[in-house]
Amino acid sequence: MVWLYKRAIPFFNGVACCILKHLPFNVYGDRGCIKISVISKSIYEKLIEHLVEIEEEKNEVIEEYYYEMSAERLEFETLIENYISHIDKYVKNMKKSDKKNTNCPFVIIESIVEVEDINSGEVERFKIVSPFLTANPLDGDFASYLSPIGKSLLLKKIGDHVLIETPMGNIEYEIKSIELD
Repeated sequence: MVWLYKRAIPFFNGVACCILKHLPFNVYGDRGCIKISVISKSIYEKLIEHLVEIEEEKNEVIEEYYYEMSAERLEFETLIENYISHIDKYVKNMKKSDKKNTNCPFVIIESIVEVEDINSGEVERFKIVSPFLTANPLDGDFASYLSPIGKSLLLKKIGDHVLIETPMGNIEYEIKSIELD
């Protein structure tokens, strides 16, 4: 996030804007006037590499799990296209920094997410993974991005509350941290 120190910006995209002084803005234009975000070069490069991997994996997932046209296939295609579009838009509208940082701005596939159960206060960590995971799932808490937990966490940010509907009932989490390996 970038802190701006300006007296005024009269117009942005033809819309009159407010007077600015020490107001935070990010890529989504939370204040409605300027869209700026800063991220480390290492995270930027990982996001670009990640986009390429997801584009390639998309067809493998369709062939493996959704080979026939169905509502589930359309849901997956919509999920993955929105996911790719979100990350693509983000990397196109950011500034890179030399600052070393392993924190990701939002949950992506292969990120490690720390969440707190709103009801119990219990803290858990999940690694959001591909359904083609080759590692031993007993080595940690993994959540496929096709699972209810994985789908619910994708693209969420620190501080977001997420309601996850599972066969065993609903769980509400608050996202505490997001890291990339």
